[in-house]
Amino acid sequence: MLKFIVFSIAFFFVIRYINRLFLPSSKRQQNFNPFSGSSRNRGKNFDEIEEAEYEDLSNKDN
Repeated sequence: MLKFIVFSIAFFFVIRYINRLFLPSSKRQQNFNPFSGSSRNRGKNFDEIEEAEYEDLSNKDN
């Protein structure tokens, strides 16, 4: 009976380890997928973008 309990616990940890290897967590999938996330956060980030000031590099002498 003791062998069965130990084997069951070992089997549980092996299956858990295999799941972590091959089935990424939802948090990892969110980081991988650039299109995930709420649209509210995207709008906020878009509003925080400032316009850049550009220097005129055209050669007006020629």
